[in-house]
Amino acid sequence: MADVRQGNRPVIGATVSALIERPMDSNNVTYPAMEIELQDNGSGADNIKNDGIYARYFTHYTGKGRYSVKCQVVGTEDTKVNEGFITSKKSIPMTPGTPMCCGGDTVNANSKLSSTGNFSRQSAAGSFQIPIDIDPDLDVTPPSRVLDLSGKASDDAIILEFTAPGDDLDSLSPAKLFLIKYSESASNLTGENFNDDVFNTEISLDDLLPGSVLTPPNGGQTFQIKVNRALFEEQIQYNFALKTQDKANNTSPVSNIARVYLSPPDLSASTNMVPSFGIVLCISSIGYLLKAY
Repeated sequence: MADVRQGNRPVIGATVSALIERPMDSNNVTYPAMEIELQDNGSGADNIKNDGIYARYFTHYTGKGRYSVKCQVVGTEDTKVNEGFITSKKSIPMTPGTPMCCGGDTVNANSKLSSTGNFSRQSAAGSFQIPIDIDPDLDVTPPSRVLDLSGKASDDAIILEFTAPGDDLDSLSPAKLFLIKYSESASNLTGENFNDDVFNTEISLDDLLPGSVLTPPNGGQTFQIKVNRALFEEQIQYNFALKTQDKANNTSPVSNIARVYLSPPDLSASTNMVPSFGIVLCISSIGYLLKAY
């Protein structure tokens, strides 16, 4: 991961990339260095959006040996310093109420942002060692857990939105399919209960409004579907969750739960997002003005 700051203030909206040099495989085949773009979007390896910490999972191993990492951060006129944070190790908003956990966004309407201007910084982030042989053609890595599933009601639909994971964790390659379910009880969507149709209902393609699909886009893209509101009863709170399956049938953990209350048509609908926890694989660290992390 890369911790990008100006002094002790997080820098958001920068382009952060990691260049990983990989060893030969067991057949002495060499592989080129791989560049991946780290994200600060509150999904995949990155738990909190816009906190200045950029992260991404690395899964393209070529075998055992040493992997060296270099990082680069580039800022433009659109890159901002979030002045609503007051410590270097902990995300603190200017006003109470900002989501602070997985899938949350630290920037709100009251956040104070200032431009960094154009800049570029590089840092050698060290290396890590893989002690065992790895078959690069064997797919055992599932898509990452969705952390930012949210929902809201419109006149004709329940609209679900989240950041799509990749085929392997948060890679760019698209996964195979989404399994999206709902229930009146949130506990019916957690753990093993998610797989039991006695406790919940799976959303099918026929349940969607025209234009919506269940086919995953490239990893990292914002994905939205519209579920026909006529399937649901009014004045009831529904809970939604999903799993993602890749082409090798590896399946992600259950996402966070999005709650949608269906008010009568003349009242506004309310939504809630229940944050969830994830594990971040750290691969590098870099600070704006080359601050050590």
